[in-house]
Order: sequence, then structure tokens, then C-alpha cells
Amino acid sequence: MRKGHWAFAVLCLGLSMAPPAIGQINPFRSGRSETRLTASDLALLEASVSQLNNDPHLAVGAQKDWSNSATGSHGQSVVTRIFSEGQRPCHQMRHEAYPLGGATARTYTLTWCRTPDGQWKTKS
Repeated sequence: MRKGHWAFAVLCLGLSMAPPAIGQINPFRSGRSETRLTASDLALLEASVSQLNNDPHLAVGAQKDWSNSATGSHGQSVVTRIFSEGQRPCHQMRHEAYPLGGATARTYTLTWCRTPDGQWKTKS
């Protein structure tokens, strides 16, 4: 897994943590503040992923857009593959984010699989 993919996977696993922890593992963090997603941006991105993963009629090509009018950040999550791994349903998604309304997308591809307890987690 490329460095950017790994960082985003860590972010997504941490999205359910308390807000201060989310900021600590934000892969969009860099030396320049204009390239960061805020905690509210990450919550919107997480909601787009959750809506897709929990759609019983999910199909390849399905997408959810998100936008934060308070920060200008926006993006989308797109399903690129649906498959099973063992007995677990899995979805591969491409995530694009435009932090703070920037013109350049940050793009990550992650695989999400349902755990036995019904939660969706990124595949390590």
C-alpha cells in the first residue's frame, strides 16, 4: 500500500475516535494549513462512506458527494468494486477530497469490509 493510502486508512479507522484524535491522524495535514481537512470535513467524508457501505442495493459506480460550506472543503466517495472475501462483503472505494476549496484533489483508494459484528472497517 502506498504511503498516502496507508495514512488515509489510519485516518478512516480513527474517524470514530474523539475529535482531538482525528486531528492527530489527518493524512491531509502538511506544513501548510490550506491543505488540511477539518474535523467537520472528516465527519462529512465519514458519513458519505457510511451511507455507501450501508446501502443494501449498492452498485459499482455509486457515489456520495460531501461539501462543507463552512470550510469550502468538498469531495466524493465512489464505489469501484464490490466483492466478498471469505464470508465478508467488501467494497473498494475511491475517495477524493478538495481541502478548503482547493483545486487539487487528494485521492485515495481503500477497501472496506464488514466485520462479524456488522461494522465496516478498512482492510489492512
